[in-house]
Amino acid sequence: MFDRTQKIYKRPDGTFVITYNGLPFHATPEDLRAPKGLWEQVLRYATENPESVLPESVPLPPTQEQLNAIRHAQIISEMDAIDRRLVRPMAAIVDGTATDEDRKIFYELIAEKDKLRNEKITINMLQ
Repeated sequence: MFDRTQKIYKRPDGTFVITYNGLPFHATPEDLRAPKGLWEQVLRYATENPESVLPESVPLPPTQEQLNAIRHAQIISEMDAIDRRLVRPMAAIVDGTATDEDRKIFYELIAEKDKLRNEKITINMLQ
């Protein structure tokens, strides 16, 4: 049963988000899984009780500070992954068994990590 004591949220496409059996439910006219007549009930109720219908809130875009924090976390994760990939070639270099391929991988990973470190410094300067 659709809960008429709760607010109904109208989506930009004209459908509604209602409370049905205590849970949020996206009511659409095409939903074949919904109980028969539910869409008509919701539409009628929304038309007769416009004070119970709210526009669905659109999330605000993230601030630059939030974007910087997200990228900062990504950089730390990527740098940690590089550190894990550096273990084998670095161990081979230290114990003197490194091949040319080990050295190549080592220096490529160090260069990649340096780029990330520079980006992290730039982000920190912007905050």
